[in-house]
Amino acid sequence: WQAKDYQKRTGIECVLQQGKAEGSLPKKLSTALFRIFQETLTNVARHAKATRVNISFEIDAKQVQLKIHDNGVGIREERKLNPESLGLLGIQERANYWNGHAVITGVPNKGTTVALSIPLEQNEPTEQH
Repeated sequence: WQAKDYQKRTGIECVLQQGKAEGSLPKKLSTALFRIFQETLTNVARHAKATRVNISFEIDAKQVQLKIHDNGVGIREERKLNPESLGLLGIQERANYWNGHAVITGVPNKGTTVALSIPLEQNEPTEQH
């Protein structure tokens, strides 16, 4: 529903490819993934000048993977490293909290990709907040 709402509000086409979904996620992890998804879409709307976002989501027995790719201007390396890029830092921190990884890459005039992988072996994050 978030992708449909985003598409309606921004006019940016969202294409969702949902892979296999084995099992369910802990509620707190689901919330963290949702927040990462929201922040990524917000960044696309604000900065990417994109017309399309491709989203893939898959859960298997070992991990959950979320990949969001836009066809915009592509994030520059200095933007990723800027300590004032709080949204990007939040994405990284949420992934790290769950022992996962978020990789953010940009290619000039071809877009930005946020690729997230979180292992499901542990049921609790690495530290409590």
